[in-house]
Amino acid sequence: MQKNTWVEIMRHGVEQELQVVNQDGRLVYEVGKILSSIPETCKQYRTQGGIYKDVYDSQLEISTGAANNLDDLQNQLLELRTLVAEKARKQGLYLIASGANHLLKPNVGELFAEQHHIDAEDKAEKLRLSNFIRMFTPELFAISVNSPLGQGRISRWKSVRASIRSMDASERVNPNIKQAPFLRMEDIERGFLEKFSYEPTFEKKRKKSRYYDVSPFTQKDRYTNEWKPTIEIRLFDTQPSIPLTMSYAAIIEALALKSKRFIKIPNLEIHYNRSQAIEHGLHAHFIIDHCRDYSFLPHRNASCNDANIILTVFLDWLQDEIRELGYERYISPVKKMIQQQRDLADWQIDLYQRKRKEYVPTLIEKTMDDFDKEIISHTIDITLTKQEEKETKLDPVIHENVTMLMNELKNIHRVDSRELISSLVAIGEVLPDKKTEMDDSVNKALSLVELDGSVKNNSYLTAYLMELLIAFDKTDKSIFEQSSSWLFNQVKNTDISREKVWLNAYMLSVLKRIGYEKKDVEQGLTWLEKQVDSEVEPWVLAYVVEAFTVYGLPKENVVRKILDELQYDHWSSRVIDDTSVTALIYRLLRNTGYHNLDIVNWLKKQLRQRKVQEKLSLHQVSLVLRSLSEEVVKS
Repeated sequence: MQKNTWVEIMRHGVEQELQVVNQDGRLVYEVGKILSSIPETCKQYRTQGGIYKDVYDSQLEISTGAANNLDDLQNQLLELRTLVAEKARKQGLYLIASGANHLLKPNVGELFAEQHHIDAEDKAEKLRLSNFIRMFTPELFAISVNSPLGQGRISRWKSVRASIRSMDASERVNPNIKQAPFLRMEDIERGFLEKFSYEPTFEKKRKKSRYYDVSPFTQKDRYTNEWKPTIEIRLFDTQPSIPLTMSYAAIIEALALKSKRFIKIPNLEIHYNRSQAIEHGLHAHFIIDHCRDYSFLPHRNASCNDANIILTVFLDWLQDEIRELGYERYISPVKKMIQQQRDLADWQIDLYQRKRKEYVPTLIEKTMDDFDKEIISHTIDITLTKQEEKETKLDPVIHENVTMLMNELKNIHRVDSRELISSLVAIGEVLPDKKTEMDDSVNKALSLVELDGSVKNNSYLTAYLMELLIAFDKTDKSIFEQSSSWLFNQVKNTDISREKVWLNAYMLSVLKRIGYEKKDVEQGLTWLEKQVDSEVEPWVLAYVVEAFTVYGLPKENVVRKILDELQYDHWSSRVIDDTSVTALIYRLLRNTGYHNLDIVNWLKKQLRQRKVQEKLSLHQVSLVLRSLSEEVVKS
């Protein structure tokens, strides 16, 4: 029998991470309810695919098997999305396909990607495909951005997910998305990037090397336990539209076929164009002068540096490969998108501005019912609102207290270290647009750091400082690496039994945010689990819930124990009439999907009373503001 050509046997698989939400669009940590209703025979889908929980209980991941053609791939996606939508609905849950939740500031890794795998039959092909597709990641970003909102506001980025800093200083964080390096054969032979040589096992070295836009260092199949012989393209935001996903699949395969026609692949500088695409999508302006030095690349034929023009030329350049593969019909949605100069982030922004109450129901509908339709047109039947109604309206109580914190920090010469750090964290999380105004105060906080990376040799203050560095996008500073190492050594080397339960839980939660994994802190987590039965303080247990949540441990019994303690007269009862404790508990429980409007209103009342009574310290105000960070935008 004649051997099939490469075009005929190239296999392609897709993974999509979907948000599990309630009817308000808020993340809920109940993916287990959906999975428990799916038969085991369906969870392992077509041998290589499956349906499973990702890192967090708010993430449902579906994965196709390796399809031999795009018709098969599309059918698999339709089957999987239909199944999980049906099971979610029966559990009173909903799904959203977007790169980030529009209400939240995500935990590290609590973002939602669409990943494509294509076969590479040998190491030489892995090298060629990785470097070739890497050159065009700015173009791929520009057509796939789909997460323009965060914390209830339209952000400056078309993809909030891809804008999250990768925290290069520690190299421990799963950045979710990170610019792919230009690879050499020794990297492929080694099986991981040399920069991760410090990791103790080959599996960890390889895993860290995967977290890039394009990677040949794919993981083991969770069912067969064998290394996948694929290239992984993981830069896409999750897409609600299966036709758009199929367009990206067709472009990837056309690029793979085009790459076979090149002997040498240049190491292009793509950082600027990549950043532009993440921020502006189809409205980006690329730098292409250096690309024009290579006559075989499409950029030479572009009349200007507008992304939509460059992408038109890019698709024309791939036309022969698209025709050879028979994929003309699959490219149609992206072509229409480029012609309209309207990406999915524009669609989300338009929807959010036109009629905000329709935003979440529409995203849910497109994810759970209309995912087999294109979403690029202007024909959404939503009544236009006045310009002033489109603007984000901030809650005046929250805005006023953030302004007060800013003024206090600027005007007071000396301020307590805890109040300084906690106030800055609150400003950075609640009104991130104000961060650039706080440089002097941030520098004052950073000056507290000792040579060993600690703040006054204090674990609590050092962990708080790490939250400040994350909130103010300072994770590329050397101080981040020093302080994260110091904090990890404290947890690793300290006699845990002598430490406080809340402090250990808090440090473990922060370590997760800066990239340490469950295996790194197994001893501390095991100890925490043993303390739950004997601990009675609700605020201490709330710290434990936070740690269990971020590491994916069962926390339902602990949450129930807290709520049982606080069931009478809500948390503002005279039994626990402490504003900062109430705020702390609520913020930590809120990360599990808990929401209580009575508590929100009571906390706002405390902020209003402060103006008259001046009872709350800066630290207490900061705790309250952080607990209300999802309430900043006025409904």
